[in-house]
Amino acid sequence: MKKFLLTAALLGLSLASAQSPDAPANASNPYLGGNITREYRASDLKNSYGILDVAVGEIWVLNLPDDVTDVVTSREGVLQFNQRGPRVVVGALASSGSYPMLVMTADSVYFFQVRLSASRGGGVRNVVVRGDEAPSQDQAIPGFPSTAAQPVGAASPSTTVSQTMRPAALVPAAQAPKASSPATAAVQATAPAPAVTVPVQGVSAPQKAPQAQVKVEWRALTNGAQTMLYYRATNTGSGDVLLDEQALTLTGPEGALTHTAPLGLVQLSANKTAYGQVALDVAPASLNVLWSPTNIWGERGPVVSGTVTVEALKAN
Repeated sequence: MKKFLLTAALLGLSLASAQSPDAPANASNPYLGGNITREYRASDLKNSYGILDVAVGEIWVLNLPDDVTDVVTSREGVLQFNQRGPRVVVGALASSGSYPMLVMTADSVYFFQVRLSASRGGGVRNVVVRGDEAPSQDQAIPGFPSTAAQPVGAASPSTTVSQTMRPAALVPAAQAPKASSPATAAVQATAPAPAVTVPVQGVSAPQKAPQAQVKVEWRALTNGAQTMLYYRATNTGSGDVLLDEQALTLTGPEGALTHTAPLGLVQLSANKTAYGQVALDVAPASLNVLWSPTNIWGERGPVVSGTVTVEALKAN
């Protein structure tokens, strides 16, 4: 009987210890150190700086979202760097001081402030910069920020707004307003707001320039080897007209003819007359002329055409 009771007691103790909530689930690993990783958002390090407290003998590894192109600090000989793709290994050469450090990629600049201190036994630190946004293509290098960026997960100060709650006024049941039935409830109509008329000014189409209208009178004289074609052009329209002597087309019995245009482009105001001449190195019996005036917008007007009889100069 005593043996049975002792066995039952041991069995009860073992079951209680197995169901005890205070028993540790897993023992901690004595060969695993504390957390050495710190994370930042890439956007934070473009506007504020991350603080790196680097002691002599420590190795800090910075992991960037993109390959690192350059690392710049304000003073040489206080830090040592080793770039490998998107990673930068930082070590301290001096035991005091605080220096800004810029880590550059192809599209971005990340800011850090390195605070140096004496040896505290060595160690490794890991900094991860999360690329949670695409780098801006037109990002300019701003001035060095004056505020420190907080690591992801760091507690930020919060402001608690206290509000005093006032108890609602108690209305006796005898004085409580009676609910009116839908049939007798008075509905107060809300007058609609007066409509505001905004005058809209119509956009008129741009006025078209007047059509080019020109009256041209011709006379041709030759000495047997060369010919001079004289013209008198009058603007009969209401707008300015452009006449291009080089655009004058001349043909003779043998075909197209070339000419020399001394004035080039002639501009005529309304009701004005211009005189000019073009020279030919041939002496045809007649000339067919074709000329197209334009207005100031380059729109062509009615073509001026005609046949001119070439007159021979008489010797005195």
